[in-house]
Amino acid sequence: MPVEELFGVGRRMKRRLNDLGIFTIGDLANTPITLLVNKFGKLGRYYWNYANGIDFSKVESDYDTVKGVGNSITTPKDLINIDEVSEVFMILAESVGMRLRKMGFEGNVVEVIYRNSSFETVVRRHKISEYIDTTQDIHKYAVDLFLKNWDGRSKIRLLGIRVTGLREKQKFEQISIFEDATRRKREKLDMCLDAIREKYGKYAVCRAITMKNDSNKMIKVLDKDEWIPMNSFNKGGGRI
Repeated sequence: MPVEELFGVGRRMKRRLNDLGIFTIGDLANTPITLLVNKFGKLGRYYWNYANGIDFSKVESDYDTVKGVGNSITTPKDLINIDEVSEVFMILAESVGMRLRKMGFEGNVVEVIYRNSSFETVVRRHKISEYIDTTQDIHKYAVDLFLKNWDGRSKIRLLGIRVTGLREKQKFEQISIFEDATRRKREKLDMCLDAIREKYGKYAVCRAITMKNDSNKMIKVLDKDEWIPMNSFNKGGGRI
C-alpha cells in the first residue's frame, strides 16, 4: 500500500519519505531503523514500528464504562488564524455533541488537544460549573480553552475535543432564573439536526460557520471511537 496510507503519514511526511526512495509501507518496513531515526528522530522509530505492525500502547480490556467522548482530526492544511481553528472546532463539536446525546450523557470537563507544524502537542482541560451536551456549548468552551493556551503564531496541524466528567443526562433539572434563555433553543436545534442526520446522513445538514472555508467538505471526522492521547500520532482511535 502507498506509504501515505500508514497511520500518521501526511502529505509533507510523504514527500520527505519519497525523497528517501520510500513509496510504500513495505519500503518503510524494510528501511533500516537507524536511517529513519537519524533522519526524523523519534518520529522515525514510530513510523518504522507502525510499518512493521508494532505498537506498545497499553491494551485496555474494560470497555463497559465510558469515561470520555471525543474526536480529533489532522487537518488537510495548516490552520493559521482563529477563524479557521474555530471552524474545525465546530465540526468536532458537532460530532462529539451528537455522540454524547445519542449515548445519553453530559459532561462537565472539556479537553482540547492541538499540534503545531513542528509536531509539538498540547493537551489542556477545564472543569466547568455546568453539565453540557449541546454543540454550541462544547464549541464555546473548546475555543476559549484553545485561545488561553495558543501563542497566536504557530500553525496548527491537529485539533481535538473531548468531554469527560460524564453523567447520565438528567431528565429533570433545576432551572435558574438567571439561565441563558437560548439554552433550550440550542437543545431543540441539536435534537432537530440529530434527527435529520440520523435519517439522511451525517453531512445532510451543516452549520454556516463550517462553510466559510469548505471545511465541511474537506474534513471527515471519525465518529465511532473515543479519542485518547496515547502517543504523538493518535487521531481518534481507542476507547477509555
